[in-house]
Amino acid sequence: MSSTTRRNFLKTGLAAGAMATTGILPLVAAKRTANDTVVLGRSKIEVTRLAFGTGTNSGAVQAALGQQEFTRLIRYAYDRGIRFFETAEAYETPGMLGEALKGLPREVRPRMAELAERLQIQHHSTVELVNRLAAGGFVKRERGVVDRREVLLSVTPKGERVLKELSLHHREELRRAGPTLLKALQAVMTGERGGRSRKTSARKKNRS
Repeated sequence: MSSTTRRNFLKTGLAAGAMATTGILPLVAAKRTANDTVVLGRSKIEVTRLAFGTGTNSGAVQAALGQQEFTRLIRYAYDRGIRFFETAEAYETPGMLGEALKGLPREVRPRMAELAERLQIQHHSTVELVNRLAAGGFVKRERGVVDRREVLLSVTPKGERVLKELSLHHREELRRAGPTLLKALQAVMTGERGGRSRKTSARKKNRS
């Protein structure tokens, strides 16, 4: 084994420092967490780095917990950012997992139909709107990985910049209009309470 001299040590340290300052080497290693998303193989599907397995002893261990306890564990993982739940038809748990995930928000596929539903407009109007946005470079269309007939929409960096500007503008508008909106809401709530009080008094008089 070759001994490390003071000169070699200093030369190595200086070289590493120069590489770090020029961006070739990171100064601090990126910290990985269980919630980091990674691409699943060649599918282009992003999942969390950590998966929640449900097949211990073919799922017998999880099934022995019962649906209530199993659901509690699934929700615990979901609340902490886990979005990758592993199961298989050979396990005892697919039905239990489906039941545990009921009611949790699902990822909305960015397609024409979903966009039309969110905007509450006709499909042909949505297509025309997307055509304009795509022509301006704000959105782009991509073919689905699983179903090539599927056309998915995504926002471009240019579109994200515009959305950020709009959100800041809307936030300022809400800040200015906030007191007026609050007064209007309080007036409505006060009116409802007043109406309920009058109805209650009228019922009591009729009973007496």
